[in-house]
Amino acid sequence: MLRLVRFLLGYVTFSVNGKFLERFINLSAVRGISLFNIERGENSFSCSSLATEYRALVGIAKITRVEIEVKEESGLPVILRKYRKRYGLFLGIIIFFFIQIFLSFFVWDVSVLGNKSISEEEVLRLVENIGVKNGVLKRYIDPNMVENYILDEIPGISWASVNLIGSKVQIEIKEKVEAPEIVKDESPCNIKANSDAQIVRLEVYKGNPEVKIGDAVTKGQILVNGVLENAFGESEICHAEAKIFAKLKKVIREEIDIDCIDEIKTNKKVKRSSLKFFTRNVPLTLVPVPKGNFKCEFRSRDFYLFGTRLPLKISSEVWYKYDKKRTWLGKEEAKKRADANIRRRENLELEGVQVLKYEDCEKLSNDKFVLTRIYECIKNIAEKDPIVIS
Repeated sequence: MLRLVRFLLGYVTFSVNGKFLERFINLSAVRGISLFNIERGENSFSCSSLATEYRALVGIAKITRVEIEVKEESGLPVILRKYRKRYGLFLGIIIFFFIQIFLSFFVWDVSVLGNKSISEEEVLRLVENIGVKNGVLKRYIDPNMVENYILDEIPGISWASVNLIGSKVQIEIKEKVEAPEIVKDESPCNIKANSDAQIVRLEVYKGNPEVKIGDAVTKGQILVNGVLENAFGESEICHAEAKIFAKLKKVIREEIDIDCIDEIKTNKKVKRSSLKFFTRNVPLTLVPVPKGNFKCEFRSRDFYLFGTRLPLKISSEVWYKYDKKRTWLGKEEAKKRADANIRRRENLELEGVQVLKYEDCEKLSNDKFVLTRIYECIKNIAEKDPIVIS
């Protein structure tokens, strides 16, 4: 803080030579003049003082019969004196600050926080209908009204808050967590197996288990019986509930053509650019969308001023031409593609399954590479089978 004050007031660095250096320092202290950055020599020293106090130091130098010589002047007053005839510079600074103050009355960035399943674009389009957008005066925005409007128009939001932070409008939302619909089914049923497997764990909540751990079962076999015998020796039917975990095998098979046609990206491209200012799109190029086998890669660039996003964006489309090329794949490349395809299918076909291990079987025939992956896994094979009472 002290260094900032010295910079703003300006300071002088000078040297003092003579026999009575101590007297010079003592007399300066008596008169309340602060010396800093002192460096001692043999018969001299150099130091600094505020520019406003230097004239008094010249008088003290005459009294103490020492020589004082200015080495450097520093600080804001020196800089201003250097550029005092550059009126355009000062005028530009004044205009800049006036523009900054003027722009601070407007909204320059609208953002959404806390959204997960609801897209940010959906919320921004909604609030734009009531005037919350880039370029609008901040005094026209009523946060309470915007909050209520969001809650009324989007049923999936349970809470909303609109905050004005500088030139930003920050919309915070909290989405509703829908309670799962509980369907109470008391209709009588058995639990049967939905695939061939070997039992590894039983979790029977209601019903009479017909199998035990280690048993091999077939698809459709009854695992838990919904017919129970009560204390009086009478049979009664119940809604069986259980989880039956069993070890089983699953297979995913993928075929890849050895002689295939690939799309190869070429260097031929077409660029299209546009400038978005607030909600207006201004095309920067007049090139039409190319016809033929082209694929687009989209890029956009936002602009920021002091950390605030401006309502200015440059979007560009780069359309690359793709040529079809006949390719003869080797075994390793075909295997690599087949493996990638199988891994994509695993997320869907092995959902809810615990994979213990797997092995691959490879086969090459009729210009096709076939990769068969056999999984050993554990899965809940329990399936409800209604008991029909005639």
